[in-house]
Amino acid sequence: MDIIIRRPIAQRFGYKAFVPYSVSEKSWESWRDEQVINLGELSTRKLDDLEALFESKKGVRGVGVLLRDVQAWRKVLESGASKMRARTVRQFETLLQQYLLPIEGHRVYKRHTEGAMLCFYVSEIEYHPPVAESSHRSRSPAQVTMSLAYEEVGGQTSTSVTFYADDVRGVSVARALAEKGYLPETEELRAEYLKTTERYVRVAGQIGKQFWVCGPSRSQERYAHSTVMLNNEDGESGRAVIDVFREEGERQERDHRTHLSPYYWPRIAAKSKYDPETDEDLSDDVDNLADEEKAGDLEVADIEVPIHPWLIVFHLAKHLRLRAHVDQLEEYIYDESLSDKLVLPPEQKMLVQLLIETKGGMFQDIVKGKGGGAVVLLTGMPGVGKTLTAEVYAESEQRALYSVQCSQLGTDPDHLEAELMNVFTRAKRWNAVMLLDEADVYVHERGNNMQQNAIVGVFLRVLEYQGTVLFLTTNRPEDVDDAIASRCIARLVYESPCVEDAAKIWRILANVSDLKISDKVIANVTAANPGMTGRDIKNSLKLASLMPDAEKGITAKQVEYVQQFKPTGKVASRSSASG
Repeated sequence: MDIIIRRPIAQRFGYKAFVPYSVSEKSWESWRDEQVINLGELSTRKLDDLEALFESKKGVRGVGVLLRDVQAWRKVLESGASKMRARTVRQFETLLQQYLLPIEGHRVYKRHTEGAMLCFYVSEIEYHPPVAESSHRSRSPAQVTMSLAYEEVGGQTSTSVTFYADDVRGVSVARALAEKGYLPETEELRAEYLKTTERYVRVAGQIGKQFWVCGPSRSQERYAHSTVMLNNEDGESGRAVIDVFREEGERQERDHRTHLSPYYWPRIAAKSKYDPETDEDLSDDVDNLADEEKAGDLEVADIEVPIHPWLIVFHLAKHLRLRAHVDQLEEYIYDESLSDKLVLPPEQKMLVQLLIETKGGMFQDIVKGKGGGAVVLLTGMPGVGKTLTAEVYAESEQRALYSVQCSQLGTDPDHLEAELMNVFTRAKRWNAVMLLDEADVYVHERGNNMQQNAIVGVFLRVLEYQGTVLFLTTNRPEDVDDAIASRCIARLVYESPCVEDAAKIWRILANVSDLKISDKVIANVTAANPGMTGRDIKNSLKLASLMPDAEKGITAKQVEYVQQFKPTGKVASRSSASG
């Protein structure tokens, strides 16, 4: 049985801690971010040491899972079944059947490569004799296949595990299973499965609900092999919303549903040399049971096909529909204080507050249209708070913010309508607040350019059918088409903050980043640098915090020094700078 040690966990313990388990310090110098420890190769003493190591830091994210895996492997070694050993592949079929027969539900578990413990129903165990090579078929050695059934992402499917001679000869049934990564059901595994499944059932139907997500993921396509990290680029958890299993237009998956005979396990029980409950020999009465008609008198139970709790989520930063295990989701707590960080002139702040507070039927009465949505136009130079306004509104409404850059949608009129309808449909499905950022090309005043006119025409047509709150941002307020402006419920024009508002922004950003800067320094800096936008202030603070002794308190001199590297505004030429 293998366990996977990921780099962040190894770093918490120190790479040297895993050297006794055949993971050298040098192995972490490769591009791989994980290493494998085969528990089957460890002595009892090393297994004790590894369990103690994980126990010492079981509060660290991911370590508890590793600890449970080690403890589960120990139970396999200590179980009586570990004494059952097959001499031949054919014999292994019978031993495996007898091993799993008394286990309620005939379920086994395996730790997925993405970290989740998954449950499977063993639907059949079958021996296949060796096949000699001929003109019609290739050579095939003797083997036993264990068929597994489960439900995931909207449908039932199956997989199988194959055991060959090298897998089973001279080893216990429990160990042969564990070497393939499978563990028989225990009370602990069952309890963990039921708890996870309960949350999955509760969450799966909450389309549009926002969560923090982290860890590895894959495309929603079942056969896609590319791995995508749910974390954002900075390693922190990313934001995602629960989405439907299949979007309109996506191809239908092949039906992998297989017939599950309710008579398989009752037949095995009847044919066995003992009955698990009464210990009676029943084999003489059922020697000829070969079909379901003859097996009709057997007592059968309903088959519980385990659920694999994968959800389809839409990653709001990566703009990808991904598959995520329900345990990779953490509750998203909305920041009700975010509006305090939005610094605007009083009349604009009042309008934003009005939009936030006007909810329900009153707001819908105001904005009724073909799509039942509302459009708010935000204009002004970069860095003055347009995007933050949309974020504040979404947080206050406790709804996800679906931010789309117009560059993602393209400017081809023949394809633009479909792309716009797709994102508008998503936003409505999630009941999300939508931000169409840098929408200059879509809202530009029409003129003699036929291509540009076609783009605006398409946007106007589709805009009628969007059904949520949509914020449009543009850096060119003077070029907005009148027809676009007339479809907006409000238009906010943003300018660089005044000296008083700039001082508020300096203080807010310094507090958020836990940076020391006095009110006197802020007053001097704002007076000396009029016209700085909120983004300019944030960048200056970041750069100044890197200066020597900045932890003691950022000074006006440090801010003035970094101002020469300000990335916005006109840049002086080398000659004028040196002159």
